Amino acid sequence: MRHIIINYNQLSLLREFEEEKKVLHYEFENKVRKYMEELMNNPCHPKYDGFFKDHNIPEDVLQNRMLDLGLIKKSDKITEPEDANGKKHSVHTRKYVFSGKDFDSKIDKLYDSFFKDGVRLIKEDGEAGTGAGMAPGGATTMSTVGDFTYDVPFGGVQRRKIDTSGSTKSNVDMTDALDRTPGKIAVNTVK
Repeated sequence: MRHIIINYNQLSLLREFEEEKKVLHYEFENKVRKYMEELMNNPCHPKYDGFFKDHNIPEDVLQNRMLDLGLIKKSDKITEPEDANGKKHSVHTRKYVFSGKDFDSKIDKLYDSFFKDGVRLIKEDGEAGTGAGMAPGGATTMSTVGDFTYDVPFGGVQRRKIDTSGSTKSNVDMTDALDRTPGKIAVNTVK
């Protein structure tokens, strides 16, 4: 157990953080450590602390950020061993490896990616729940996590001729399409 000694003038700062519902780095680090312990004990179905839910941090976003920073490494394996009767069955195993190298700086980066001065950052880079379904580039999504759908023009690319004379006539190419009969080769010819 650690004992932390604070001065009387630091007490008001702590109370201010508590009253404004700001998240202290120490509190965040403790919750991340507990979550890492859950990953070690139950890697397929870890218990997710309500602290993260309260601060709008989905589990997959936290895990992905931890993977990106190198705090954890995940490996999945599916094997098909035979049971006593000779029948095969699939077994999924998941393993997390925890990195102790530069742990403090990685935790600092993890905290900074979610909070600034104790207040939750709002991002629109695909992080769930932070942009109300916003994805990179402003595309809208059906779900708020990970699966981004980008709108594309219906019907493919339109071929148009560009008029350089400055007239106001239509620039849509209305010529017939190339012959697409099976067995033939379609080639554009220069006129």
